[in-house]
Amino acid sequence: MSSFSFRPMSGVLLVSASLVFSAAAMSRSAAYDVSQWWGPGEEHVIGEAIEFVNADGRLRLINAGDPINTADHPFFKPLGKNGRACVTCHQPSDAMSLSVKTIRARWDATGGQDPLFAAIDGANCPSLPQREEASHSLLLNKGLFRIARPWPPRAADGSVIEPEFDLQVISDPTGCNLDPKYGLSGKDAAVSVYRRPRPVANMKYMLSLPHGVTPHEYFMYNDKSLLPTDPDTGEFVSVQLMSDGRLPTLRGQATDAGSTHLEMIAKLTKEELRVASVNVV
Repeated sequence: MSSFSFRPMSGVLLVSASLVFSAAAMSRSAAYDVSQWWGPGEEHVIGEAIEFVNADGRLRLINAGDPINTADHPFFKPLGKNGRACVTCHQPSDAMSLSVKTIRARWDATGGQDPLFAAIDGANCPSLPQREEASHSLLLNKGLFRIARPWPPRAADGSVIEPEFDLQVISDPTGCNLDPKYGLSGKDAAVSVYRRPRPVANMKYMLSLPHGVTPHEYFMYNDKSLLPTDPDTGEFVSVQLMSDGRLPTLRGQATDAGSTHLEMIAKLTKEELRVASVNVV
């Protein structure tokens, strides 16, 4: 993976999440039956709990909300031009994440043609030949998706944030950070980092403010008013949803993920965002 040098101070990038379940793992590893794959647009009904048998035991997902029919739910529908849905990378049988074994099985079953391997982030770099396994080595061997962040960074409203350090590539084995189109010198300059999908689970603990404060507020804030606020409600929100804290709400995260990972042409509707947020609460 790429290495960077930061001057005079270093930073950490990224990660995401969104939806509904509490996952109780009853196994020692994520070695799941490939027949348990849920494809975009398939109909399944999730009641109070659903179990998946695997080589080491069982995995149970507990749904704390109302029963969910996946057929017309925005999390499970293909909403973008690459044919993916959120469930593509957040599989119930993988505890709402994605195991390397499952990724490899999808490559073998589809010849690398599953939407999971979309060039935008399912390849080490979109400019690589997409039919070759080597172009998807980080995903196939490590479960890592490419996450491109603009450089200089941008705030949630799209405004440019002036960096406090210079960024130089010192190692770029994938070639993406030095790519003439997708790298730091491209027209839309970006930094490519690589990470695994977070389990989409236990959202109430990530979104709530226990007793009005975040667990790590003592280390970060002397004044609660410095916490971010929900742009829809004006209420203070947790900064635990994403590792870099750049999106404070599920609505913002869902919109961002839809435009990037799903390559949506149109934005999520208010109703689609409402359905997702209702299920979380």
